[in-house]
Amino acid sequence: MKYIFVIITSAAALSMVPAAINFIRKKQYMQLTSNMIQISSVFGAALAFSLIFVGLQAAIGKDNYEVFSKVLKWIGTAVIFYVSITMLVEYYLNIKKNKKAKVQTY
Repeated sequence: MKYIFVIITSAAALSMVPAAINFIRKKQYMQLTSNMIQISSVFGAALAFSLIFVGLQAAIGKDNYEVFSKVLKWIGTAVIFYVSITMLVEYYLNIKKNKKAKVQTY
């Protein structure tokens, strides 16, 4: 169970390589933007690790692993819930916009 995160993130990262090959060959991406995202993601991952794992564990206490684990699960659940609601709202807004565009073209 403790290796599931590593497996999932590795699978996601490795699946992006074949999808991006054509864009890289044809130079159909913004190189400066993608490089800035890559560089900032390193700092973002380090900051997230230090805030969540180190900071939260120091606040709760190093000996209280069960509470730390439960807090991480609730944080993960909240993030997943927030992202899913945001994606659903965006999806329905796009559908509404597309229907409006089709009505206006007639």
